[in-house]
Amino acid sequence: PTLRVELARTVYNLGAVCLTLQRYDDALLSLRRALELRQALVDEFEGIPLYERDLARTHLNLGLVLASQTKYDEARGEFERAYAIQSKLVDSVEENSQYLQDLASTGTYLATVAALQGDHAAAFRGFQRALAIQRELIEKFPRVPNHKLLCASTCYHMGEACVQMGKPSDCLQWLDQALELLQQAQELFDNDHDTLHTMKLAYALRGNTLDSLERYAEAVTAWEKATALGNQGEQPVFSAKKANSLVRAGRVSKGVALADELVERDVWPVEELYNLACLYAVASTNITEITTLTPDDRDLLAEAYAGKALAILKRIATASESFFATEEGRSLLAKDEDLDVLRCRDEFREWAASVGAKLPAAADEPPATTADILQR
Repeated sequence: PTLRVELARTVYNLGAVCLTLQRYDDALLSLRRALELRQALVDEFEGIPLYERDLARTHLNLGLVLASQTKYDEARGEFERAYAIQSKLVDSVEENSQYLQDLASTGTYLATVAALQGDHAAAFRGFQRALAIQRELIEKFPRVPNHKLLCASTCYHMGEACVQMGKPSDCLQWLDQALELLQQAQELFDNDHDTLHTMKLAYALRGNTLDSLERYAEAVTAWEKATALGNQGEQPVFSAKKANSLVRAGRVSKGVALADELVERDVWPVEELYNLACLYAVASTNITEITTLTPDDRDLLAEAYAGKALAILKRIATASESFFATEEGRSLLAKDEDLDVLRCRDEFREWAASVGAKLPAAADEPPATTADILQR
């Protein structure tokens, strides 16, 4: 069967190359032909682990192609077939470390497809199943950093699933485990790119999750660590999130000072500019935290922060005609609680109306200034 094995390998490799080049239709043709050849070998020569391993890997790559085409149900079927073959191999082969790695990898793909389909509970269970295998590999090979990295990545994805299921506190527990494993991997293989990248993602998710739980002081630390690990494009965004957490944690002066530096950048994604506008609006209501100022000075500073928020919103409208052209964008102006302090201002109401936002009706005697709100 040597020639048949080589033929199947050649056809399989062609499909793998087409997958890498994103030539998905060509990849499907090659991989399905390779699947036929390898299935025939498994049927004819029963009990040969290498043939079964190759068959499983062909199912796996077919699943990757189908997932790339957003054919998630079909992809899931291919991953499940690969998983079944690999599970049998793990049980039947004494030296099974490579088969364990294959099984864990396929398990993560199954879980990822479930997440892409919006079935986050199934995704969590799938990642949990893969995690058990990855922990077994760490026990067998504690000095192999890649096992710790993959285990950490799975913990990270379990944290993501928890957020999607509305369990942010559970997310933090999984992120703690991920970061501990990443630190161990870093000690074994210093400055590994994949380890540092996963660590950055974990700290960013930790920052977002802590913000959602209103644990802003803790979020500041997470954003500092994410910023230190981010690339040039990510660092300003992470710094802006740190500034937001500072303001909401009551450290208004420090948060606004950081935001003042960042907002001067010429290029900002409009979504991040909007978040900066919200930061200044919130800062204008948290100004009472600055106890060193006189009441009059606090009122003036509150007005200045609210003015900056409005100026940034106008900047967004100039930079992107589409942002407030959508119903979602206009709804932010009308309903986002962060902007409540601006809705008392005639200038904001007139500008919001000019971009088509329908604000709640003003009170009979609306406060004329931000300071009036603060005195209430």
